[in-house]
Amino acid sequence: MKWVSFLVWCGLLFCVRGSDVPCRQAGGTCQHNSLYCSGSYQRNMCAGSVRRQCCIPRRASSGSSHGSGGYNCYGNFMNLRPTGASAQTASQDGIRHGGVSASQTMVANDINELNKRKSCYIRAGNNNCVHPAVIAGIASRESRGGAFIERTGGWGDNHNAYGIMQCDGGASGLGELCTRYPWDSCEHINMMVEILLVRDIRTIRSKHPSWAPEQQLQGAVSAYNAGTGNVRSFRRMDVGTTGNDYSNDVMARAQYLVNRFGW
Repeated sequence: MKWVSFLVWCGLLFCVRGSDVPCRQAGGTCQHNSLYCSGSYQRNMCAGSVRRQCCIPRRASSGSSHGSGGYNCYGNFMNLRPTGASAQTASQDGIRHGGVSASQTMVANDINELNKRKSCYIRAGNNNCVHPAVIAGIASRESRGGAFIERTGGWGDNHNAYGIMQCDGGASGLGELCTRYPWDSCEHINMMVEILLVRDIRTIRSKHPSWAPEQQLQGAVSAYNAGTGNVRSFRRMDVGTTGNDYSNDVMARAQYLVNRFGW
């Protein structure tokens, strides 16, 4: 009787595991549908409870002729001419001057940390049609790619922001969603790009329709730090951001990741 019960139990276990196959074949992940999904949930593709559904990530569209590969939906950020970091920001690394070269030095100092999770930046880029170098540029600026927050379990800004991309639950309106994924996970990086950066891109597009797509992208990067209401003009968009240089520093870092490190 025990042997029969064991066979039945194993058979059921096999069936439960095997029923996740349709989801995996579709490129998805089975999880509880209360969790964040970077695409859409599909039913009847996973084992277990009806609340356990298949999260299938959204695929990046081919977009316009700007940019490269699957990251071209928001213009070619390589066409931008960022002014780089302020002297205040550069002082983090003992650099006595600001400018593009300061941004380049700082991101070069972060390259080992950024390369550890390069696949995460690529994945988030593919999911959201944003160049991985731009995402990594934000990560470099926010947490030095994670190096600044490793000892605090992912917390920065006096325990007000969480993760490599530094999710501030109060300022962003995301609340407890900020801590839904591990601070150094691909899922957390992707969440911040999809929910915050892409949202800000759309807002800046509507607010400044005459700007070139890459200028709108830079505006969204500035808004990532200080909010879309702070982005009033292209030349002065960083006034009011941390160091008064946020997007110009991030974009200079991102361009160097492409030009120097092949991102």
